[in-house]
Amino acid sequence: MSRPLQNILQHIGEPTQEGVADIQVELLRKMPVFKGVRVEALKRLLADARVLHLNPGDHVFHQGDAASSMYVIESGLVGIHKIIQPSSASLLISPEAASPDYVELGTLGPGDCFGDVALIDPSPRSASIRADTACVVIEIQADSLLGVYQMDANQFILIISSLARGLCRKIRDTDDRLINHLPKKKIDDDTLVWPQLLSY
Repeated sequence: MSRPLQNILQHIGEPTQEGVADIQVELLRKMPVFKGVRVEALKRLLADARVLHLNPGDHVFHQGDAASSMYVIESGLVGIHKIIQPSSASLLISPEAASPDYVELGTLGPGDCFGDVALIDPSPRSASIRADTACVVIEIQADSLLGVYQMDANQFILIISSLARGLCRKIRDTDDRLINHLPKKKIDDDTLVWPQLLSY
């Protein structure tokens, strides 16, 4: 069990092994990432899920934590926070800039998912997620995808393809946001700044 989950153990509900609530299946069916996925596959995906009941200020996970699951918000709001470490150049110019910056990247609500990168790439978490209000969050383990594959390979491919498309959209959105924050300057026609490369 990961460190953030240990911290909120007292708020965690029982795994849904005895049966998946219809409301959770319907929640997933309305999400773009699970569009077209059969109910049987969604139930298999949720069979080993956990339902987390979070208080305001509880962290679902921290930036740098090991990643092995994605989350779907059933109710409440969570904030996305990222620690930005100062660059070596900024430290040379201003040693007092050694403290990292904490940047709020956005807020997610009912029906939104986060941590879905973990179902494709088990790299450490790239940001922290903290409950802004009382929340109910469904945790879906990456291993549950194997169960879907064993049950129906076509449904597995559908989910993975949808996850990949969602990640591409996020990369493009990040690309646009980065470019909009770049200082305006003349760029040679055959030169690409690094944020533009994120779209390819």
